[in-house]
Amino acid sequence: VLLVLAIGVDYALFMVSRIREEVAAGNDCLTATQIARTSTGRAVFWSGLTVALSLIGLFLMGDTVLTSMGLVSVIAVFITVAASVGVLPSLLIWLGPRLEYGKLGILARSRSSRALDRDQGGTFSIFSLTYWMQRWLTIGVSRPFTVVFTLGIALIAISSFSFRMELGSTVHPEMLPSSTQSAQAFAELKRNFPDQAGTDFSLIIAADNLAELESSDKLQPFIDSLLEFETVSGPISIDRSLNEQAARYNFVVEGNGNDPRNKTMVSAVHRELIPAMQEALAVQAFLSGTLEYEIDDTARYIARTPEVFAVVLGLSMIMLLTAFRSIVVPIKAIVLNMLSTGVSFGVLALLFQASPVSLWEYGVIEGFVPALLFSILFGLSMDYHVFLLSRVREEFKSHGCTRTAVQSAVFKTSRTITGAALIMVSVFAIIATLELPLMKQLGVGLAVAVLLDATIIRTLLLPASMVLLGKLNWYMPRWLNWWPKIACD
Repeated sequence: VLLVLAIGVDYALFMVSRIREEVAAGNDCLTATQIARTSTGRAVFWSGLTVALSLIGLFLMGDTVLTSMGLVSVIAVFITVAASVGVLPSLLIWLGPRLEYGKLGILARSRSSRALDRDQGGTFSIFSLTYWMQRWLTIGVSRPFTVVFTLGIALIAISSFSFRMELGSTVHPEMLPSSTQSAQAFAELKRNFPDQAGTDFSLIIAADNLAELESSDKLQPFIDSLLEFETVSGPISIDRSLNEQAARYNFVVEGNGNDPRNKTMVSAVHRELIPAMQEALAVQAFLSGTLEYEIDDTARYIARTPEVFAVVLGLSMIMLLTAFRSIVVPIKAIVLNMLSTGVSFGVLALLFQASPVSLWEYGVIEGFVPALLFSILFGLSMDYHVFLLSRVREEFKSHGCTRTAVQSAVFKTSRTITGAALIMVSVFAIIATLELPLMKQLGVGLAVAVLLDATIIRTLLLPASMVLLGKLNWYMPRWLNWWPKIACD
């Protein structure tokens, strides 16, 4: 709900901002809305398509929750795009000049006077967002190489911490808020029954002659070898089937599935203990329980996350290549978006794992958070990227100068993009205030990446890189001339 609400507000801001700009240029409300629907409406369509394609990556995780999140989000994004392009313009035409009713006095300065200030080289107050955006933009286009090199090194340095991310499960009583009954019950269990205050797992054994094997103590050596692991205690109980051909030996380990010692134990049981039992006693043996589930689940997320990254990157590449008819635009967009996502991952590793700057030392990042964050962040980053680049392309076609096109497009869209991003950051900050570790990690990761993307990336790195490349921004190799011509501008 929060994600789609934020996207819907963004698209409405994009449309209203363009209408105001056209009205300030002398057009009537009807003409301004028609221009906005033709230009900004196309950008909204491609932006929404990008977000939807990015969220499709969640389907690859093989997780019921993520699949349902992805499905409902894709449907909601398409509905939001349809409403923004099909319904919103009609509403704005009906409102006409009444759109400005209730405008705050501090913001009442007309668009035309602002435009006059810019044309005459006027200045803005240092307390104005526009002032700082204008200064950042000037730095980006006047010293493009310095900006790209300096910021690139800084962002890569922060992103490097993402390689230290340890994935695991944060749904443990000791990580839950102390106000929850689960945490209180676990504390009581640990105080009174320390041997049982851990994570359960079971050894399932099935054989026709199981009762005979148990009575002759032929199973005992294997149970003893399992108890040799320092974290294992038990069996705390044994459950047998009615026909006595299957039994469940219940154990407990200290800590949880994030503990390297427990991962080593489970691996050794799978690799050595169970095959030895099957060979020596002709039994079927399996591991089950919470510990096994946590370790298997984390391993599945780790294995499938690269698939999500590859699919999202591939679909984004195809979409941008189709939208802008340029091989450079999608490559550069992917690099910049990877930077903002990498910084987000690096910040997560610094804040939530053991480090000198940790605010919450959970030790691990929830297993599916990287894939979920990547899908959402890549879609949102591309959302702003498409909106900005479509405006740059529009300005470039008007006068053919990359530097002027970049300056004009970034300046005209920076207020809207930054305002929209601040709304999103506020929305994601709500998630970060929730008590569950998973919610904190999602909220912080989303807020950091969106804020970085809408400020440093869009007002410094992107303009600087476009100025450096010049006309190469729109380069399309001849061997791709067969590619469909569907422009976004």
